[in-house]
Amino acid sequence: MTVELGTEKALVVLGVSQQLLEEQVFPLKRRLGHQDVELLALEIMYSTKGEYIEQKLSELTKKVGRPVQIIADHGSDIQTRISHKQ
Repeated sequence: MTVELGTEKALVVLGVSQQLLEEQVFPLKRRLGHQDVELLALEIMYSTKGEYIEQKLSELTKKVGRPVQIIADHGSDIQTRISHKQ
């Protein structure tokens, strides 16, 4: 997700661990809450060109592993870059 802050944008990446889903969410058939989500990345950018977003997502994938699912806004700056991360 990107959030515009004047001339800058913030790339915000949140995550939920597979273990948490399997042990605490799915068995109880409950919804995710804010307490389940952890901040994986926060980048302030002057440009959200796709190449830069792809680089940041690649770095994050190396750090935390390949995402099982990605949910994002439908901004063109993000949409094309996440399609091959899933």
